[in-house]
Amino acid sequence: MKTRVFFLVVAISLVGGLFAGDVRAATLDQMRLFVGEQHARVMLVLDSPASEIQTRSTPRIGSIAARGSVTLEDMSASESFIEGFMSRDGVREFPVGQGGLQRILLTPGETDLKITVELDAPRDLKVTRVGDQVLLVDLIVPGAEQDRSLPTAEVLEAWVEGVSLGDVRKSTPGRRPLIVVDAGHGGIDPGAVGVTGTRESEVNLALALRVARQLEQQLDVDVALTRDTNRTVSLQERASFANARDADLFISIHANASPFQRVWGIETYHLDEARDADAKRLAARENTAGGAEDTSTQIEHQLLVSGTRTLSKRLADEIQTNTIARLTEVYGTELVNDLGTKTARFYVLASTRMPAILFESSFLSNPSDEMRLRSPAFQTVVASAIVEAVGRYLEEMGS
Repeated sequence: MKTRVFFLVVAISLVGGLFAGDVRAATLDQMRLFVGEQHARVMLVLDSPASEIQTRSTPRIGSIAARGSVTLEDMSASESFIEGFMSRDGVREFPVGQGGLQRILLTPGETDLKITVELDAPRDLKVTRVGDQVLLVDLIVPGAEQDRSLPTAEVLEAWVEGVSLGDVRKSTPGRRPLIVVDAGHGGIDPGAVGVTGTRESEVNLALALRVARQLEQQLDVDVALTRDTNRTVSLQERASFANARDADLFISIHANASPFQRVWGIETYHLDEARDADAKRLAARENTAGGAEDTSTQIEHQLLVSGTRTLSKRLADEIQTNTIARLTEVYGTELVNDLGTKTARFYVLASTRMPAILFESSFLSNPSDEMRLRSPAFQTVVASAIVEAVGRYLEEMGS
């Protein structure tokens, strides 16, 4: 008969120093959660090695959920990391609600940091060191096998070093990168409407088709469109489309709008906390229009799951910089407004598992921008710039 031990405290020494003074206090910078059948893997990314770890597993007691906890000595959480957690009585809380995991709690102490995963039922807990920066926390249903669909330690270590999870997992000889191009809105959802009646859904589709065609013609890649006609596609369907195909990149094409006609220019988004009111407003509008339910919880959860934030930022920077440069060559500096690379919690960026960006091609609410958005010449220059940027990104990534 197999004995299940639910109360367990284990101290794991990860650094060879014998004295506390030899160890610099480390910082928890990122966390990624991968959920499989009867097995979840939490990746903790530190800025330097942890000194000591204590783990504890407990069963459900009355209304108190089963728990698996990891306490990191000489550890704190970075301010940018804990922004994604709700604060309650000094404890940071992050809802999960997936695969038997209820939520994750961060409890800072005077000299340590405790990470607690609340569970539907008790699980065996194991901590593994991966290099100097990563700790893997495995939570497995007693008696169950490890889920082979979860990223391996080798894959996650490569990700920390800047390699796409998808690239490592799918390193099949001769396989071409797959890029999903997403034309925002469509069908019953026209998106923003310009000052002379131009529909965002139509502009997005025209530009997306040009991007897809040039990608196929100029790069050694495969391309898939979430829509190639004026039809309704929900945000969930767009993300599922890319995830089901295990795409390498996700590029969502949109046109912007503002309550003020004087606002104009081009910007590119990747996933992270919105840094200004306009970004929050835009994400809220897009998420609501696209039919995303319970947006805040889903997106906060996916921030933890994605694992590709750094790569998405790199792609966004590449596309924004190259697009502005190419348009400046054609239209001149005074007629090009660089609004930069920004961050926001767009559902399609949060729910896709590969590097993903959302490109805002210009403002339909601005008369001059609207006129250019309808121009085939403008669309061609923008599409060429995006494709050139993607090619450079893939080259840097070794694809």
